Amino acid sequence: MSRTHSLVVIATVACLCLPLLVLVHIASAQSSEGVDEFSFLRASVTGSHVFRYQGMESWSPDPGARLSVSSPYGIGLLRLDGEYRGWQPEGDLPSVRTISILAGWGLASDRDGSIELNAGLMAGNTFMLMDLPKGAPGRFESEILAVSFVRLGRRISSSLRVFLELRAQRVFTRPRWELIDSSAGVSIDMNTPRWIQRILQ
Repeated sequence: MSRTHSLVVIATVACLCLPLLVLVHIASAQSSEGVDEFSFLRASVTGSHVFRYQGMESWSPDPGARLSVSSPYGIGLLRLDGEYRGWQPEGDLPSVRTISILAGWGLASDRDGSIELNAGLMAGNTFMLMDLPKGAPGRFESEILAVSFVRLGRRISSSLRVFLELRAQRVFTRPRWELIDSSAGVSIDMNTPRWIQRILQ
C-alpha cells in the first residue's frame, strides 16, 4: 500500500469515527436544545485545497470553489454542497473540470453556541468534463461521490462564524479516485423564510 493511499485510508476512517465522538459530546451539551428544525440557514462560499489524492496522478488539482448551505434537523445539520475544481494535465492529456453536487447530514455539538463541531457524511455526483472536441468519446462523465467531513466553527458575531473543515472524498471510478481537502472561511446564519420552512417540513 502506498504512503498516499495509507494517509487517505487513515483520514477516511478518522472522519467516519468522529461523528461518534460528536454524539458523545452532544449528550452533555445542553445549550443546543430547543433549536427548531429548519429555523435558520447557514451559508458559506469558500476555496478548498487538495493536499492528498490518488487515482488522478496524471493531473494536478487547482484550488476549488465551494458553496455550502445547511439547516438544523434532528440533532444535527442537513447540508447541501456544490463545488467546482479544475485539474491540469501532464503531457498531452486533456484538462479536466469537475462539478460536484452533494447532500448529507452531520451531527452538531452545539448549533447555537460559541464553538461548534460538526461531522458527518454526504453523497452525490461529480460531473467531469474533459477538454476534448465536442462529441468525442469520454468527453463527459458522471460518477457517484461519497464524502466524510469534520468542521470546527467559532462564532464571531450573532450571525457570523469562522470555520475550518477537513474532508475525505471517494469517487467511484475505476481505478478509485480518492482525495483529502481542506477549506476555511466564514459562514453566515440567517432566519429561514416561512415559505421555505413549510416546504422543508
